[in-house]
Amino acid sequence: MDAADSQDLKFLAIAHYGLAALTAATALAFAPLGIVGWLWLQEAKQAAIEPPATLVDGEDRAVLGALYFAAGISGTALCLVHGVIVAYIGRCIVNRRRRTLCLAFSLFHLLNVPLGTILSLFTWLVLKRPAVRQAFVPQQSPQHV
Repeated sequence: MDAADSQDLKFLAIAHYGLAALTAATALAFAPLGIVGWLWLQEAKQAAIEPPATLVDGEDRAVLGALYFAAGISGTALCLVHGVIVAYIGRCIVNRRRRTLCLAFSLFHLLNVPLGTILSLFTWLVLKRPAVRQAFVPQQSPQHV
């Protein structure tokens, strides 16, 4: 493996780490949705005790609150999990391990337009090179008796 392949793998790893951070930061966009849903659920619980003075019926607000809360929690969790997986793929590239996993995840990551698509295409181009393929072959370690 020459210096260009090594540089490309290093760039791939850094790009995966950067995209993982960006994806995890996107989880912050879903947090207000979950907070609003939680507050509406609490308000609906209070409205069950005393009649509400709002335009939206208490039952409607409870349903909307539950939906908002579920969407906020789900969106946050999915963004965080996706960020961790992308960071793990970057770590696998650094350690020159699990080439097939990196390629398989790149197929799914094509849907993350535009950054994921560009990163996935570059990942495929780099990991399909014969010299890089040889770098990902597991080394035989001596067995301890």
